[in-house]
Amino acid sequence: MPTLLGGSQRRSSTASAEDPRWFRSRPWSTTVDSCPRTPGPRPGNTPAEQTPSLPYFCSWQYGDHICRHPSQVDGKVAMDVYEALYTTRAMRRVKPDPVPMDIQAKILDAAIRAPSGGNTQNWKFLLVDDRDVIGRLAPLYRDAIDQLWATIYADRIAAAEADPDAAASIQMRKVQSSADWLADHFAEVPLFMFAFIQGDPSGGSIYPAVWSAQLAARAHGIGSSLTAVLGFWYPNETFEILGVPTDEQWIMAGCISFGYPLGRWGVASRRPVQDVSYRNQWGAPVGFTVDEPLWTPEQS
Repeated sequence: MPTLLGGSQRRSSTASAEDPRWFRSRPWSTTVDSCPRTPGPRPGNTPAEQTPSLPYFCSWQYGDHICRHPSQVDGKVAMDVYEALYTTRAMRRVKPDPVPMDIQAKILDAAIRAPSGGNTQNWKFLLVDDRDVIGRLAPLYRDAIDQLWATIYADRIAAAEADPDAAASIQMRKVQSSADWLADHFAEVPLFMFAFIQGDPSGGSIYPAVWSAQLAARAHGIGSSLTAVLGFWYPNETFEILGVPTDEQWIMAGCISFGYPLGRWGVASRRPVQDVSYRNQWGAPVGFTVDEPLWTPEQS
């Protein structure tokens, strides 16, 4: 069954916004409506008060404070691949601000460059930003999440309630709260991408593309989250609302939400590699231990 819920800084006195490396959405960066460090008009940018609904990216690069609107960073996004890999986690709480069309194009263009079995490319990606369409899907998604808690996650929720101070219980409540936020605010999310694969239930040729889309979104400071509950509980209704043909073997692999996050980027906490990996034989030690993340913000 698929997963349903889905430092030191380099300094340079010559660094400037003209340097193509100047912008990085570091985990300590923040997305704000106005920059507390440089309030008012920014050099080369539109004054914040003229675009109050759009976020600004504030970060510290080469020891310099940089503040830019997303539209100003087009063509200048630079992010270490490990930063993207380590900090692209489920970001379900997002602002209603629209995702610019040029960034949507970059997200999809990155997605279709992913590996495809036999280079068949038998995929389709359906972007949804129509408020009426999203509004019709919203109650289905809310109910699907409720059914998820009552069935697949029932034992974990019961365990969390029985021992609320346990680390696993605290983590479960965080996941539930985050997922419920998305369910409650589904109609306000600015953009969704539905990923479809034709005649391949394995997902081997669609999930790499989905992940590439999420990494591309991360590079632009856009949060995302993969979920499969609509396809699990309401596939027929979702197909009908989206106008997807039902006689061509299309499989809905997932629904991905996109938006500028309300939270902060960071490295997700996970069980260490040696606890989930083997070598040569099931149960045999992998041969090394990794007790802390091998990438940290200080390394970029």
